[in-house]
Amino acid sequence: MPPGRALVPQGHGCDAWRVTEHSEVAVGQFTSARAAGAGAARRVDDLERRLVEKQAQLAGLQQEINRIERSLHRWRSGRDGERHVGALLDGLSAAGWVALHDLHWPGRPLANLDHVVVGPGGVVVIDAKNWAAAVAVRPDGVLSVGGSPRRTLTHETSTMVAAVAAVLRPEHRTSVVGALCFTGKALPAALTGDGVLVVGDEHLAEWLLSLRPRLAPTEVRDLADQLRRHLGGPVSPSLLTTAATSESSRRASAARATPKLALRPTRTRRPARRRASRRPAAGDLLRLGAVGVLLVGLSNASSCAPFLGALPVP
Repeated sequence: MPPGRALVPQGHGCDAWRVTEHSEVAVGQFTSARAAGAGAARRVDDLERRLVEKQAQLAGLQQEINRIERSLHRWRSGRDGERHVGALLDGLSAAGWVALHDLHWPGRPLANLDHVVVGPGGVVVIDAKNWAAAVAVRPDGVLSVGGSPRRTLTHETSTMVAAVAAVLRPEHRTSVVGALCFTGKALPAALTGDGVLVVGDEHLAEWLLSLRPRLAPTEVRDLADQLRRHLGGPVSPSLLTTAATSESSRRASAARATPKLALRPTRTRRPARRRASRRPAAGDLLRLGAVGVLLVGLSNASSCAPFLGALPVP
């Protein structure tokens, strides 16, 4: 049959058919209600929608992966730097230094102190940084990292020093200093304007050994034990103020000075009974009588005074 033509039944039966043009067929009489390719079109639309959704999810997942990778790089770099500095500090034990690592930061439960070393030169809080950027201390005493000032970094180290000093007794608080140690840097020790020392790992041991001796070996041992107990436990301690530390030290000293007494069961005191009125004794009556006679005599004397004044004086 030529294209563009169709068989159309004649009458009610299906015996007679005639060839006619498509345009001659009544609309809707034998025409399908679904357009050609409708099912495939719906499938295409569904797949395109799902593809867009998955691409959006993939983009969000890729962003999260990128964030995790950057964070992993920072933490891995920090871990390597802390291990390197820790090994340097452990090597100073023969010189009388005690190194403590990964301690709690008082008042900061989610933060830590990388290193605290106690030795003849005092107590040094060291924050290790494994950064690739150039580090320097400017002439005005401001720390510069990658050409940008980093005052917040030195301020944070000063806060660490204050938190550690608050744990110690008052006579040892002035021996606490802070240092920023940058690994992979040949940076000589330099002091910032806020009192924080900046030094490269190559000069760290040299600087510690050059500190003026201020602690005896017994003090080094006692301070290290005290910091280990307070800052190395399973729970992060709260930040102690100077007043709280002084009060706790005073109470501890008083407790050590006061002898311990055996505890006795507490006895409930009964309410005091009201005393009955005491009958006057015989001696009291005699004293009262004598006082009465004396008062009567004085009264009579005063009443006779005009007459006594008229008597001639011998």
